[in-house]
Amino acid sequence: MLIALPAIVLAATAYAGSGVDAEAQPTQLVARAVAAETIDAAGQLAMGNAAYRRGEYDYAFRVYREMAVLGVAEAQYRLALMYVSGQGTRKSPSQAQHWMNAALERGYPGAAEALGLIRAMSAQG
Repeated sequence: MLIALPAIVLAATAYAGSGVDAEAQPTQLVARAVAAETIDAAGQLAMGNAAYRRGEYDYAFRVYREMAVLGVAEAQYRLALMYVSGQGTRKSPSQAQHWMNAALERGYPGAAEALGLIRAMSAQG
């Protein structure tokens, strides 16, 4: 059975004792680990998608959040949708806009249309 560890744990393990600055922020460690291909971003995203399909929204949210912070456009898109619906988190139109805009900046298909809908929903209150 394959167990998915959160990306931050994988990054910390990958860089333990490797000369990485001890003061480095966790997201910096994860970004370095992804760049060095010690974290399989596609595999983590697939696990998040599978968790979402099973209705494990809290876990999917955590995975998407970790990958979104690293700049994975699909994770940014999916995280934004979770903020819209309140699945795995509280509803937050501002966070939804933030992450959908990030996905748009990375050219994720459908992000422009989704961002427009999120903005329209926010304007209606």
